[in-house]
Amino acid sequence: MRIFWRNYNPNVKVVPNPLTIYPENVEKSKCENRIICVGRLNSVKRWNRLIDAFSLLSAKYPEWRVDIYGDGDDKESLKAQISNAGLIDRIIIHPPTKDIYKEYMQSQFLVLSSDCEGFSLVLAEAMACGIPVVSTDCPFGPSEIIDDGTTGLLSKMDVNDLAEKMEWMITHEKERKQMGEKAHAAAAKYKKGVIMKQWEQAYLSVL
Repeated sequence: MRIFWRNYNPNVKVVPNPLTIYPENVEKSKCENRIICVGRLNSVKRWNRLIDAFSLLSAKYPEWRVDIYGDGDDKESLKAQISNAGLIDRIIIHPPTKDIYKEYMQSQFLVLSSDCEGFSLVLAEAMACGIPVVSTDCPFGPSEIIDDGTTGLLSKMDVNDLAEKMEWMITHEKERKQMGEKAHAAAAKYKKGVIMKQWEQAYLSVL
């Protein structure tokens, strides 16, 4: 994002959004084999790509499911796609929840399948809850948040590669847990106190 805006002004500074909550303790009881996805149900988020990717894995990993939290104009078309894929019990669309951190904690990893993002707060939130993330390497935010191979995995913007990265998460339990621990530590840079200092420095730099 910074590189994009520097085409117009070389002195641009980027300050990310802060986390509303940063759980210090993310030790979780054994949670289900659940993949969580969070966001608006619109075309930019490319939920159809996510559904197609999971369809490639569903028969091979019958104990896994996807829970989507969000609302939007594409809800009914996505439900139809899920039904046509025979996955109505495996991919479930839930309404937005005020306690999304609880849902992160009860999941194994998060997937973001967008064509475009700004600063993706859901990635930082999931990492703060100690779960790794899989995201398309779309402009502009995910690659700035995810350390590929350390705190999560970046995917090409196509169904097969997204499915491959999701399958890696499913089949590498030990590495997935280690990645979640590293994700939690990395997300500390988005704490409110840390971000406020960046704002202070930005304001002082123009005085």
